[in-house]
Amino acid sequence: MIQINKEQFAASLVGWRKGEGMTQKELAELVQSSQSALCEIEKAISLPAASTILGFYAYTEFDILDALLQAMVEKDEKGRDEKGRETQLRASPKV
Repeated sequence: MIQINKEQFAASLVGWRKGEGMTQKELAELVQSSQSALCEIEKAISLPAASTILGFYAYTEFDILDALLQAMVEKDEKGRDEKGRETQLRASPKV
């Protein structure tokens, strides 16, 4: 099972945004998202919607795909990572 470490992804995004000297509002407008959605992403509450990912890809230099890949965590069926640590990340819904 693969999940995204929201905290790691959020840290990458916040670091990039601040390095670019952008506010959340400016970035949200650029990627055509709401400031509240961007705030939730940066607080590691949620992950970006597909439309937001496309906005980052199309309108910024932030390598969102690489950041998501770097934040991927593989879990076993009990939600433990490769070192046997339990995490607080929720499992993906089964389809």
